[in-house]
Amino acid sequence: MRLNALLLAIIAAVVSVSCGFSGVEISVTHSHSLTPQKGYVLMSANEGPPLAFAADLNGHIPWKYKFDTHSGTYQPQPIQPFPNGHLIVLAAHESGIAPCSDCGEFNAVQEIDPAGNLIWQLTNQQLQDELTAAGYSITLGQLSHDVILLPNSHVILLASNIKTVAGQNGQIEGAVLIDLGQDHHPVWVWDAFDHLDVNRHPYFKLPDWIHGNAVTYSPDDGNLLFSSRAQSWIIKINYRNGSGTGDVIWRLGYQGDFTLLNGAPSDWFYGQHAPIFLSSNSTGIFQLGLFDNGNARVMNADGAHCGDSGQPACYSTVPIFQVDEVNRTAKVMWRDTLPFFSSAVGNMQVLDNGHVWFNAGNIGGKTVIREVTVEASPQTVLEMRVNTIVYRAIHVQGSTIGLP
Repeated sequence: MRLNALLLAIIAAVVSVSCGFSGVEISVTHSHSLTPQKGYVLMSANEGPPLAFAADLNGHIPWKYKFDTHSGTYQPQPIQPFPNGHLIVLAAHESGIAPCSDCGEFNAVQEIDPAGNLIWQLTNQQLQDELTAAGYSITLGQLSHDVILLPNSHVILLASNIKTVAGQNGQIEGAVLIDLGQDHHPVWVWDAFDHLDVNRHPYFKLPDWIHGNAVTYSPDDGNLLFSSRAQSWIIKINYRNGSGTGDVIWRLGYQGDFTLLNGAPSDWFYGQHAPIFLSSNSTGIFQLGLFDNGNARVMNADGAHCGDSGQPACYSTVPIFQVDEVNRTAKVMWRDTLPFFSSAVGNMQVLDNGHVWFNAGNIGGKTVIREVTVEASPQTVLEMRVNTIVYRAIHVQGSTIGLP
């Protein structure tokens, strides 16, 4: 009996490996009975050397891209694949929100090929000069947090901007979305100061009023989703493939324009990152996933927050919402409530095998990445632990980075 018990314990045990590179250490734990989706993990490390790299599912690092930054602390925010086989990466200084006097050429957006060859680059100063020449009264803070490629080869770039607002104390940091045409010059600009209320700041203290951290394209109507971490809202913007007015169409989240049909205030998302369409359609009734960090989560109708006296500690979740934008309702279709709190960064995906992949990128300065089953009680298929903050961890095929 003792031998059988020992054998069962061995069979039930997980397989764990540990690897490292350039100060980055990765440990991987595999389920004994569940098979992970094949591929690699494209990561951007936000601490230590400015490094973007890909790891295989055993934690080995076969691909890396290091910025030539001379000195200072710069962060890839993020690096992600383009459909044309290249990759896009933003090099931001420190937090990527606050302006900096020494960003220089290294606060830039770059397109590279899998071998690391630079295809094109646009720096903060170059973009500022172009915006000024085009007549935009915008003072850039930093290019940071997100950049996406559209089907027409335009690029939507997210940046912070700085403005002095009457009635506020000093300068406030906002957010701009800039449409770069095929020649990488600005052709359409959206400024949060023109469309959102500067007096609403439920989470972050000023001057970080809006903290834009993601932009997502809606192919069905050509509009944009903009993630505001400080507002705890996903905001739909009238872009219309460059011909839109920039008006806010709706705001998804607590105190927004939608009724949550099957939850309390605590079941909304707070301080979120990286919304992603999970259904084949992006209008009408669709599914939306994101990483719900849970900062200042509102726990009840009285407005109590997580961490307040008598309330539970803050925690993170990985939800899938069904959104009905016609009737302005939403409901939680599935959720993995995590036993830890990732205070910043993160992303999620649904993989080809139907599993959910997510990155809890800042748990006390370290990262937990998991592939889990979509069940009421999710099972962990694979877990990676990284000894630094990972802004995003994107599950990709090897061809994305020139690997098998």
